[in-house]
Amino acid sequence: MHAATLAQRAGLSPEQLWATTERGTPLSSAWPPRHAALLHAVDELHDTARLSQPAWDALRVHYQDAQLLELLVLTGWYRTISYLANGLLIEEEPWGARFPAP
Repeated sequence: MHAATLAQRAGLSPEQLWATTERGTPLSSAWPPRHAALLHAVDELHDTARLSQPAWDALRVHYQDAQLLELLVLTGWYRTISYLANGLLIEEEPWGARFPAP
């Protein structure tokens, strides 16, 4: 939904959107370092429900502590929404952008 409604307004290129869906894609080629650190952290949170010291260190170069707390809350909130939408079998919007098939 967000890719379809907000990506263009945020100035994201198709290459940047694609880079968020492909594991192993070198994020540094599509994103500035501060965004790459953020995306790596989000992937790590998704995979392990925690952040390693290297992830924290990379984030702290670019973000303040209040922003990092907001990151944890925001990613947790989106996980909760995902559980609700998927658990309740809510249908996807027909106009939404789809992730590439695995």
